[in-house]
Amino acid sequence: MSLYASVTGIRWDFSGTQIAGDIHVPANQRIVPFEIDPATDHFTAANALWDKIDEAFDRIDNVL
Repeated sequence: MSLYASVTGIRWDFSGTQIAGDIHVPANQRIVPFEIDPATDHFTAANALWDKIDEAFDRIDNVL
């Protein structure tokens, strides 16, 4: 699990009832928050999270 967290930049927030956290993008000093309703089915939640990660890191691809 720590490998995924390291590669994706995710830092989980376990303080609330939502699936939430931040995506850290050190290359451009960005932090992108995310929040997903826990009632969302697992497939949709996973895709939403990957989409958010892709958006967060997309700007790096344009810079590099």
